[in-house]
Amino acid sequence: SLGMLNVCDRVTQLKMNHAYKIFNNTSTTYMAEPFVRVQDTHNHFTRHSLQNFVLPKPNGRIQDTFYYTAISNWNSLPGHIKCAPSQSSFKHNVKKYLSEKSSFNNWFSQDGLFTFFYILYFCIFQINTAL
Repeated sequence: SLGMLNVCDRVTQLKMNHAYKIFNNTSTTYMAEPFVRVQDTHNHFTRHSLQNFVLPKPNGRIQDTFYYTAISNWNSLPGHIKCAPSQSSFKHNVKKYLSEKSSFNNWFSQDGLFTFFYILYFCIFQINTAL
């Protein structure tokens, strides 16, 4: 691997960069207006309520919009990534997170499972022949 993300993960990374700017009030106003923090809708301190945005109800084609997918992706990030002290560290952490997530998903794809079971079979075969 050259340290590059696949196209889908790269798009997600770019959305997360915008969400980080919105979360930290460094984005343009027109980008930030539709994003509402959970903490602004009620005063209950629920898990991650200080770090998440309110995800709108999916109706019609909203699920395909930047607004919906950026919030969905942002809310799914681990808290330590959302609270990165700088945008450069955030970008690095998101890229690392997406790379690891992609690698994990590749292992459990159909080809990945085949590889896993082939390696497992080979290891068991080696142990049995050694005995």
